[in-house]
Amino acid sequence: KNKYDDVTVIIARFRGSETLSEISGNQISTYWTRMLKNIRSSVVEATRDVAPVVNYICENSKYAGIINRLSLNEFDNLWQSQNLKLDGTIDNSSTLLDVLRDALNVGFSSPVVANNKLSFVRLHEREVDEPLTQIFTPQNMTKSPKITFNLPREDEVQEIVVEYTSPETYKTETIFCSLDENGEKVISSYPNSDKQEKIRAWGVTSSVQAEATGMRRLRYLKSTRVTYDIETELDGLNCQFNDLVGLFLDENFSNITGRVLASDDDEITVDMEIPEDRQTGTVYIRNMDGTPTEYVFTRIDSHHLKLNDVLSWNADFGVSIEFPFFAIGEMVLCWVTDIQSNDRKCQVKLINYDPNVFVDDVPIYED
Repeated sequence: KNKYDDVTVIIARFRGSETLSEISGNQISTYWTRMLKNIRSSVVEATRDVAPVVNYICENSKYAGIINRLSLNEFDNLWQSQNLKLDGTIDNSSTLLDVLRDALNVGFSSPVVANNKLSFVRLHEREVDEPLTQIFTPQNMTKSPKITFNLPREDEVQEIVVEYTSPETYKTETIFCSLDENGEKVISSYPNSDKQEKIRAWGVTSSVQAEATGMRRLRYLKSTRVTYDIETELDGLNCQFNDLVGLFLDENFSNITGRVLASDDDEITVDMEIPEDRQTGTVYIRNMDGTPTEYVFTRIDSHHLKLNDVLSWNADFGVSIEFPFFAIGEMVLCWVTDIQSNDRKCQVKLINYDPNVFVDDVPIYED
């Protein structure tokens, strides 16, 4: 029997010759059970969940106490709702960061440091009305973005090879993930292309999860082909890796960006002319923390707009606080992939957001 209630069973395979003695055989007849502290009650219990492993890795290192507990609890709820399980062992040959990343990869997540605490982020499909972390307009960029288009190449990756552990054989299984001519996923046990990228799905013992891992990576490579290198002052420090932000390009001449100079309840005064053909539409107004709020506007005249809601106004705007930025036009959704700060400037690298990345994501309901 290889399954017991509330117990994790690890099967150990040993290879030897006929000369193995009876004493050697007795030395390896051991049952292994992973017992870890519950992250909320601290009760030691048998578990296959991801969060207790992440907690154990950090709390048993020299960085004990570094975890943001609210972030860990939030992701524990997420991982459990998707029934994501981690079935892997850790040895001494790996670094702390490598082991942490391996464990979080099982939960499709990544580590970040915010306010001197370790928190967790993930790529996810944007929900309706989900707020953006930041908007970038010509008003808070110090120069025009550098835009790079990654066009399809003959030698680009066409197939993801995923290695995971089969729960039936306890051996390493390999699946090959690719797309057909209609963009539908193809999962096979044999290669369909020699242009491959390999993923070692450590800790994964579900074929469904292995497929989702491979297909997300392949669709990410296929769907995210535009990068934007932007330079800001310190606004970029409001962002974290994988944050979803909005970008208004000055190359798009239909965009109108500027500053809100005054507010009288639901009427605002702006410093840029609003042409007559923009009688109504959507305007994004930047809050003090960098996040934007979306309003529906009606044009009153070239410098006055009526909003569908009251704009919160601070008496220090234009005095000790800069006026709020506004933007009307086409907003490009992007993920933050890198942030570098130097000499009171931030270099932020963005990549285009595409919901197709998540087409094959499914909750893992297998045992």
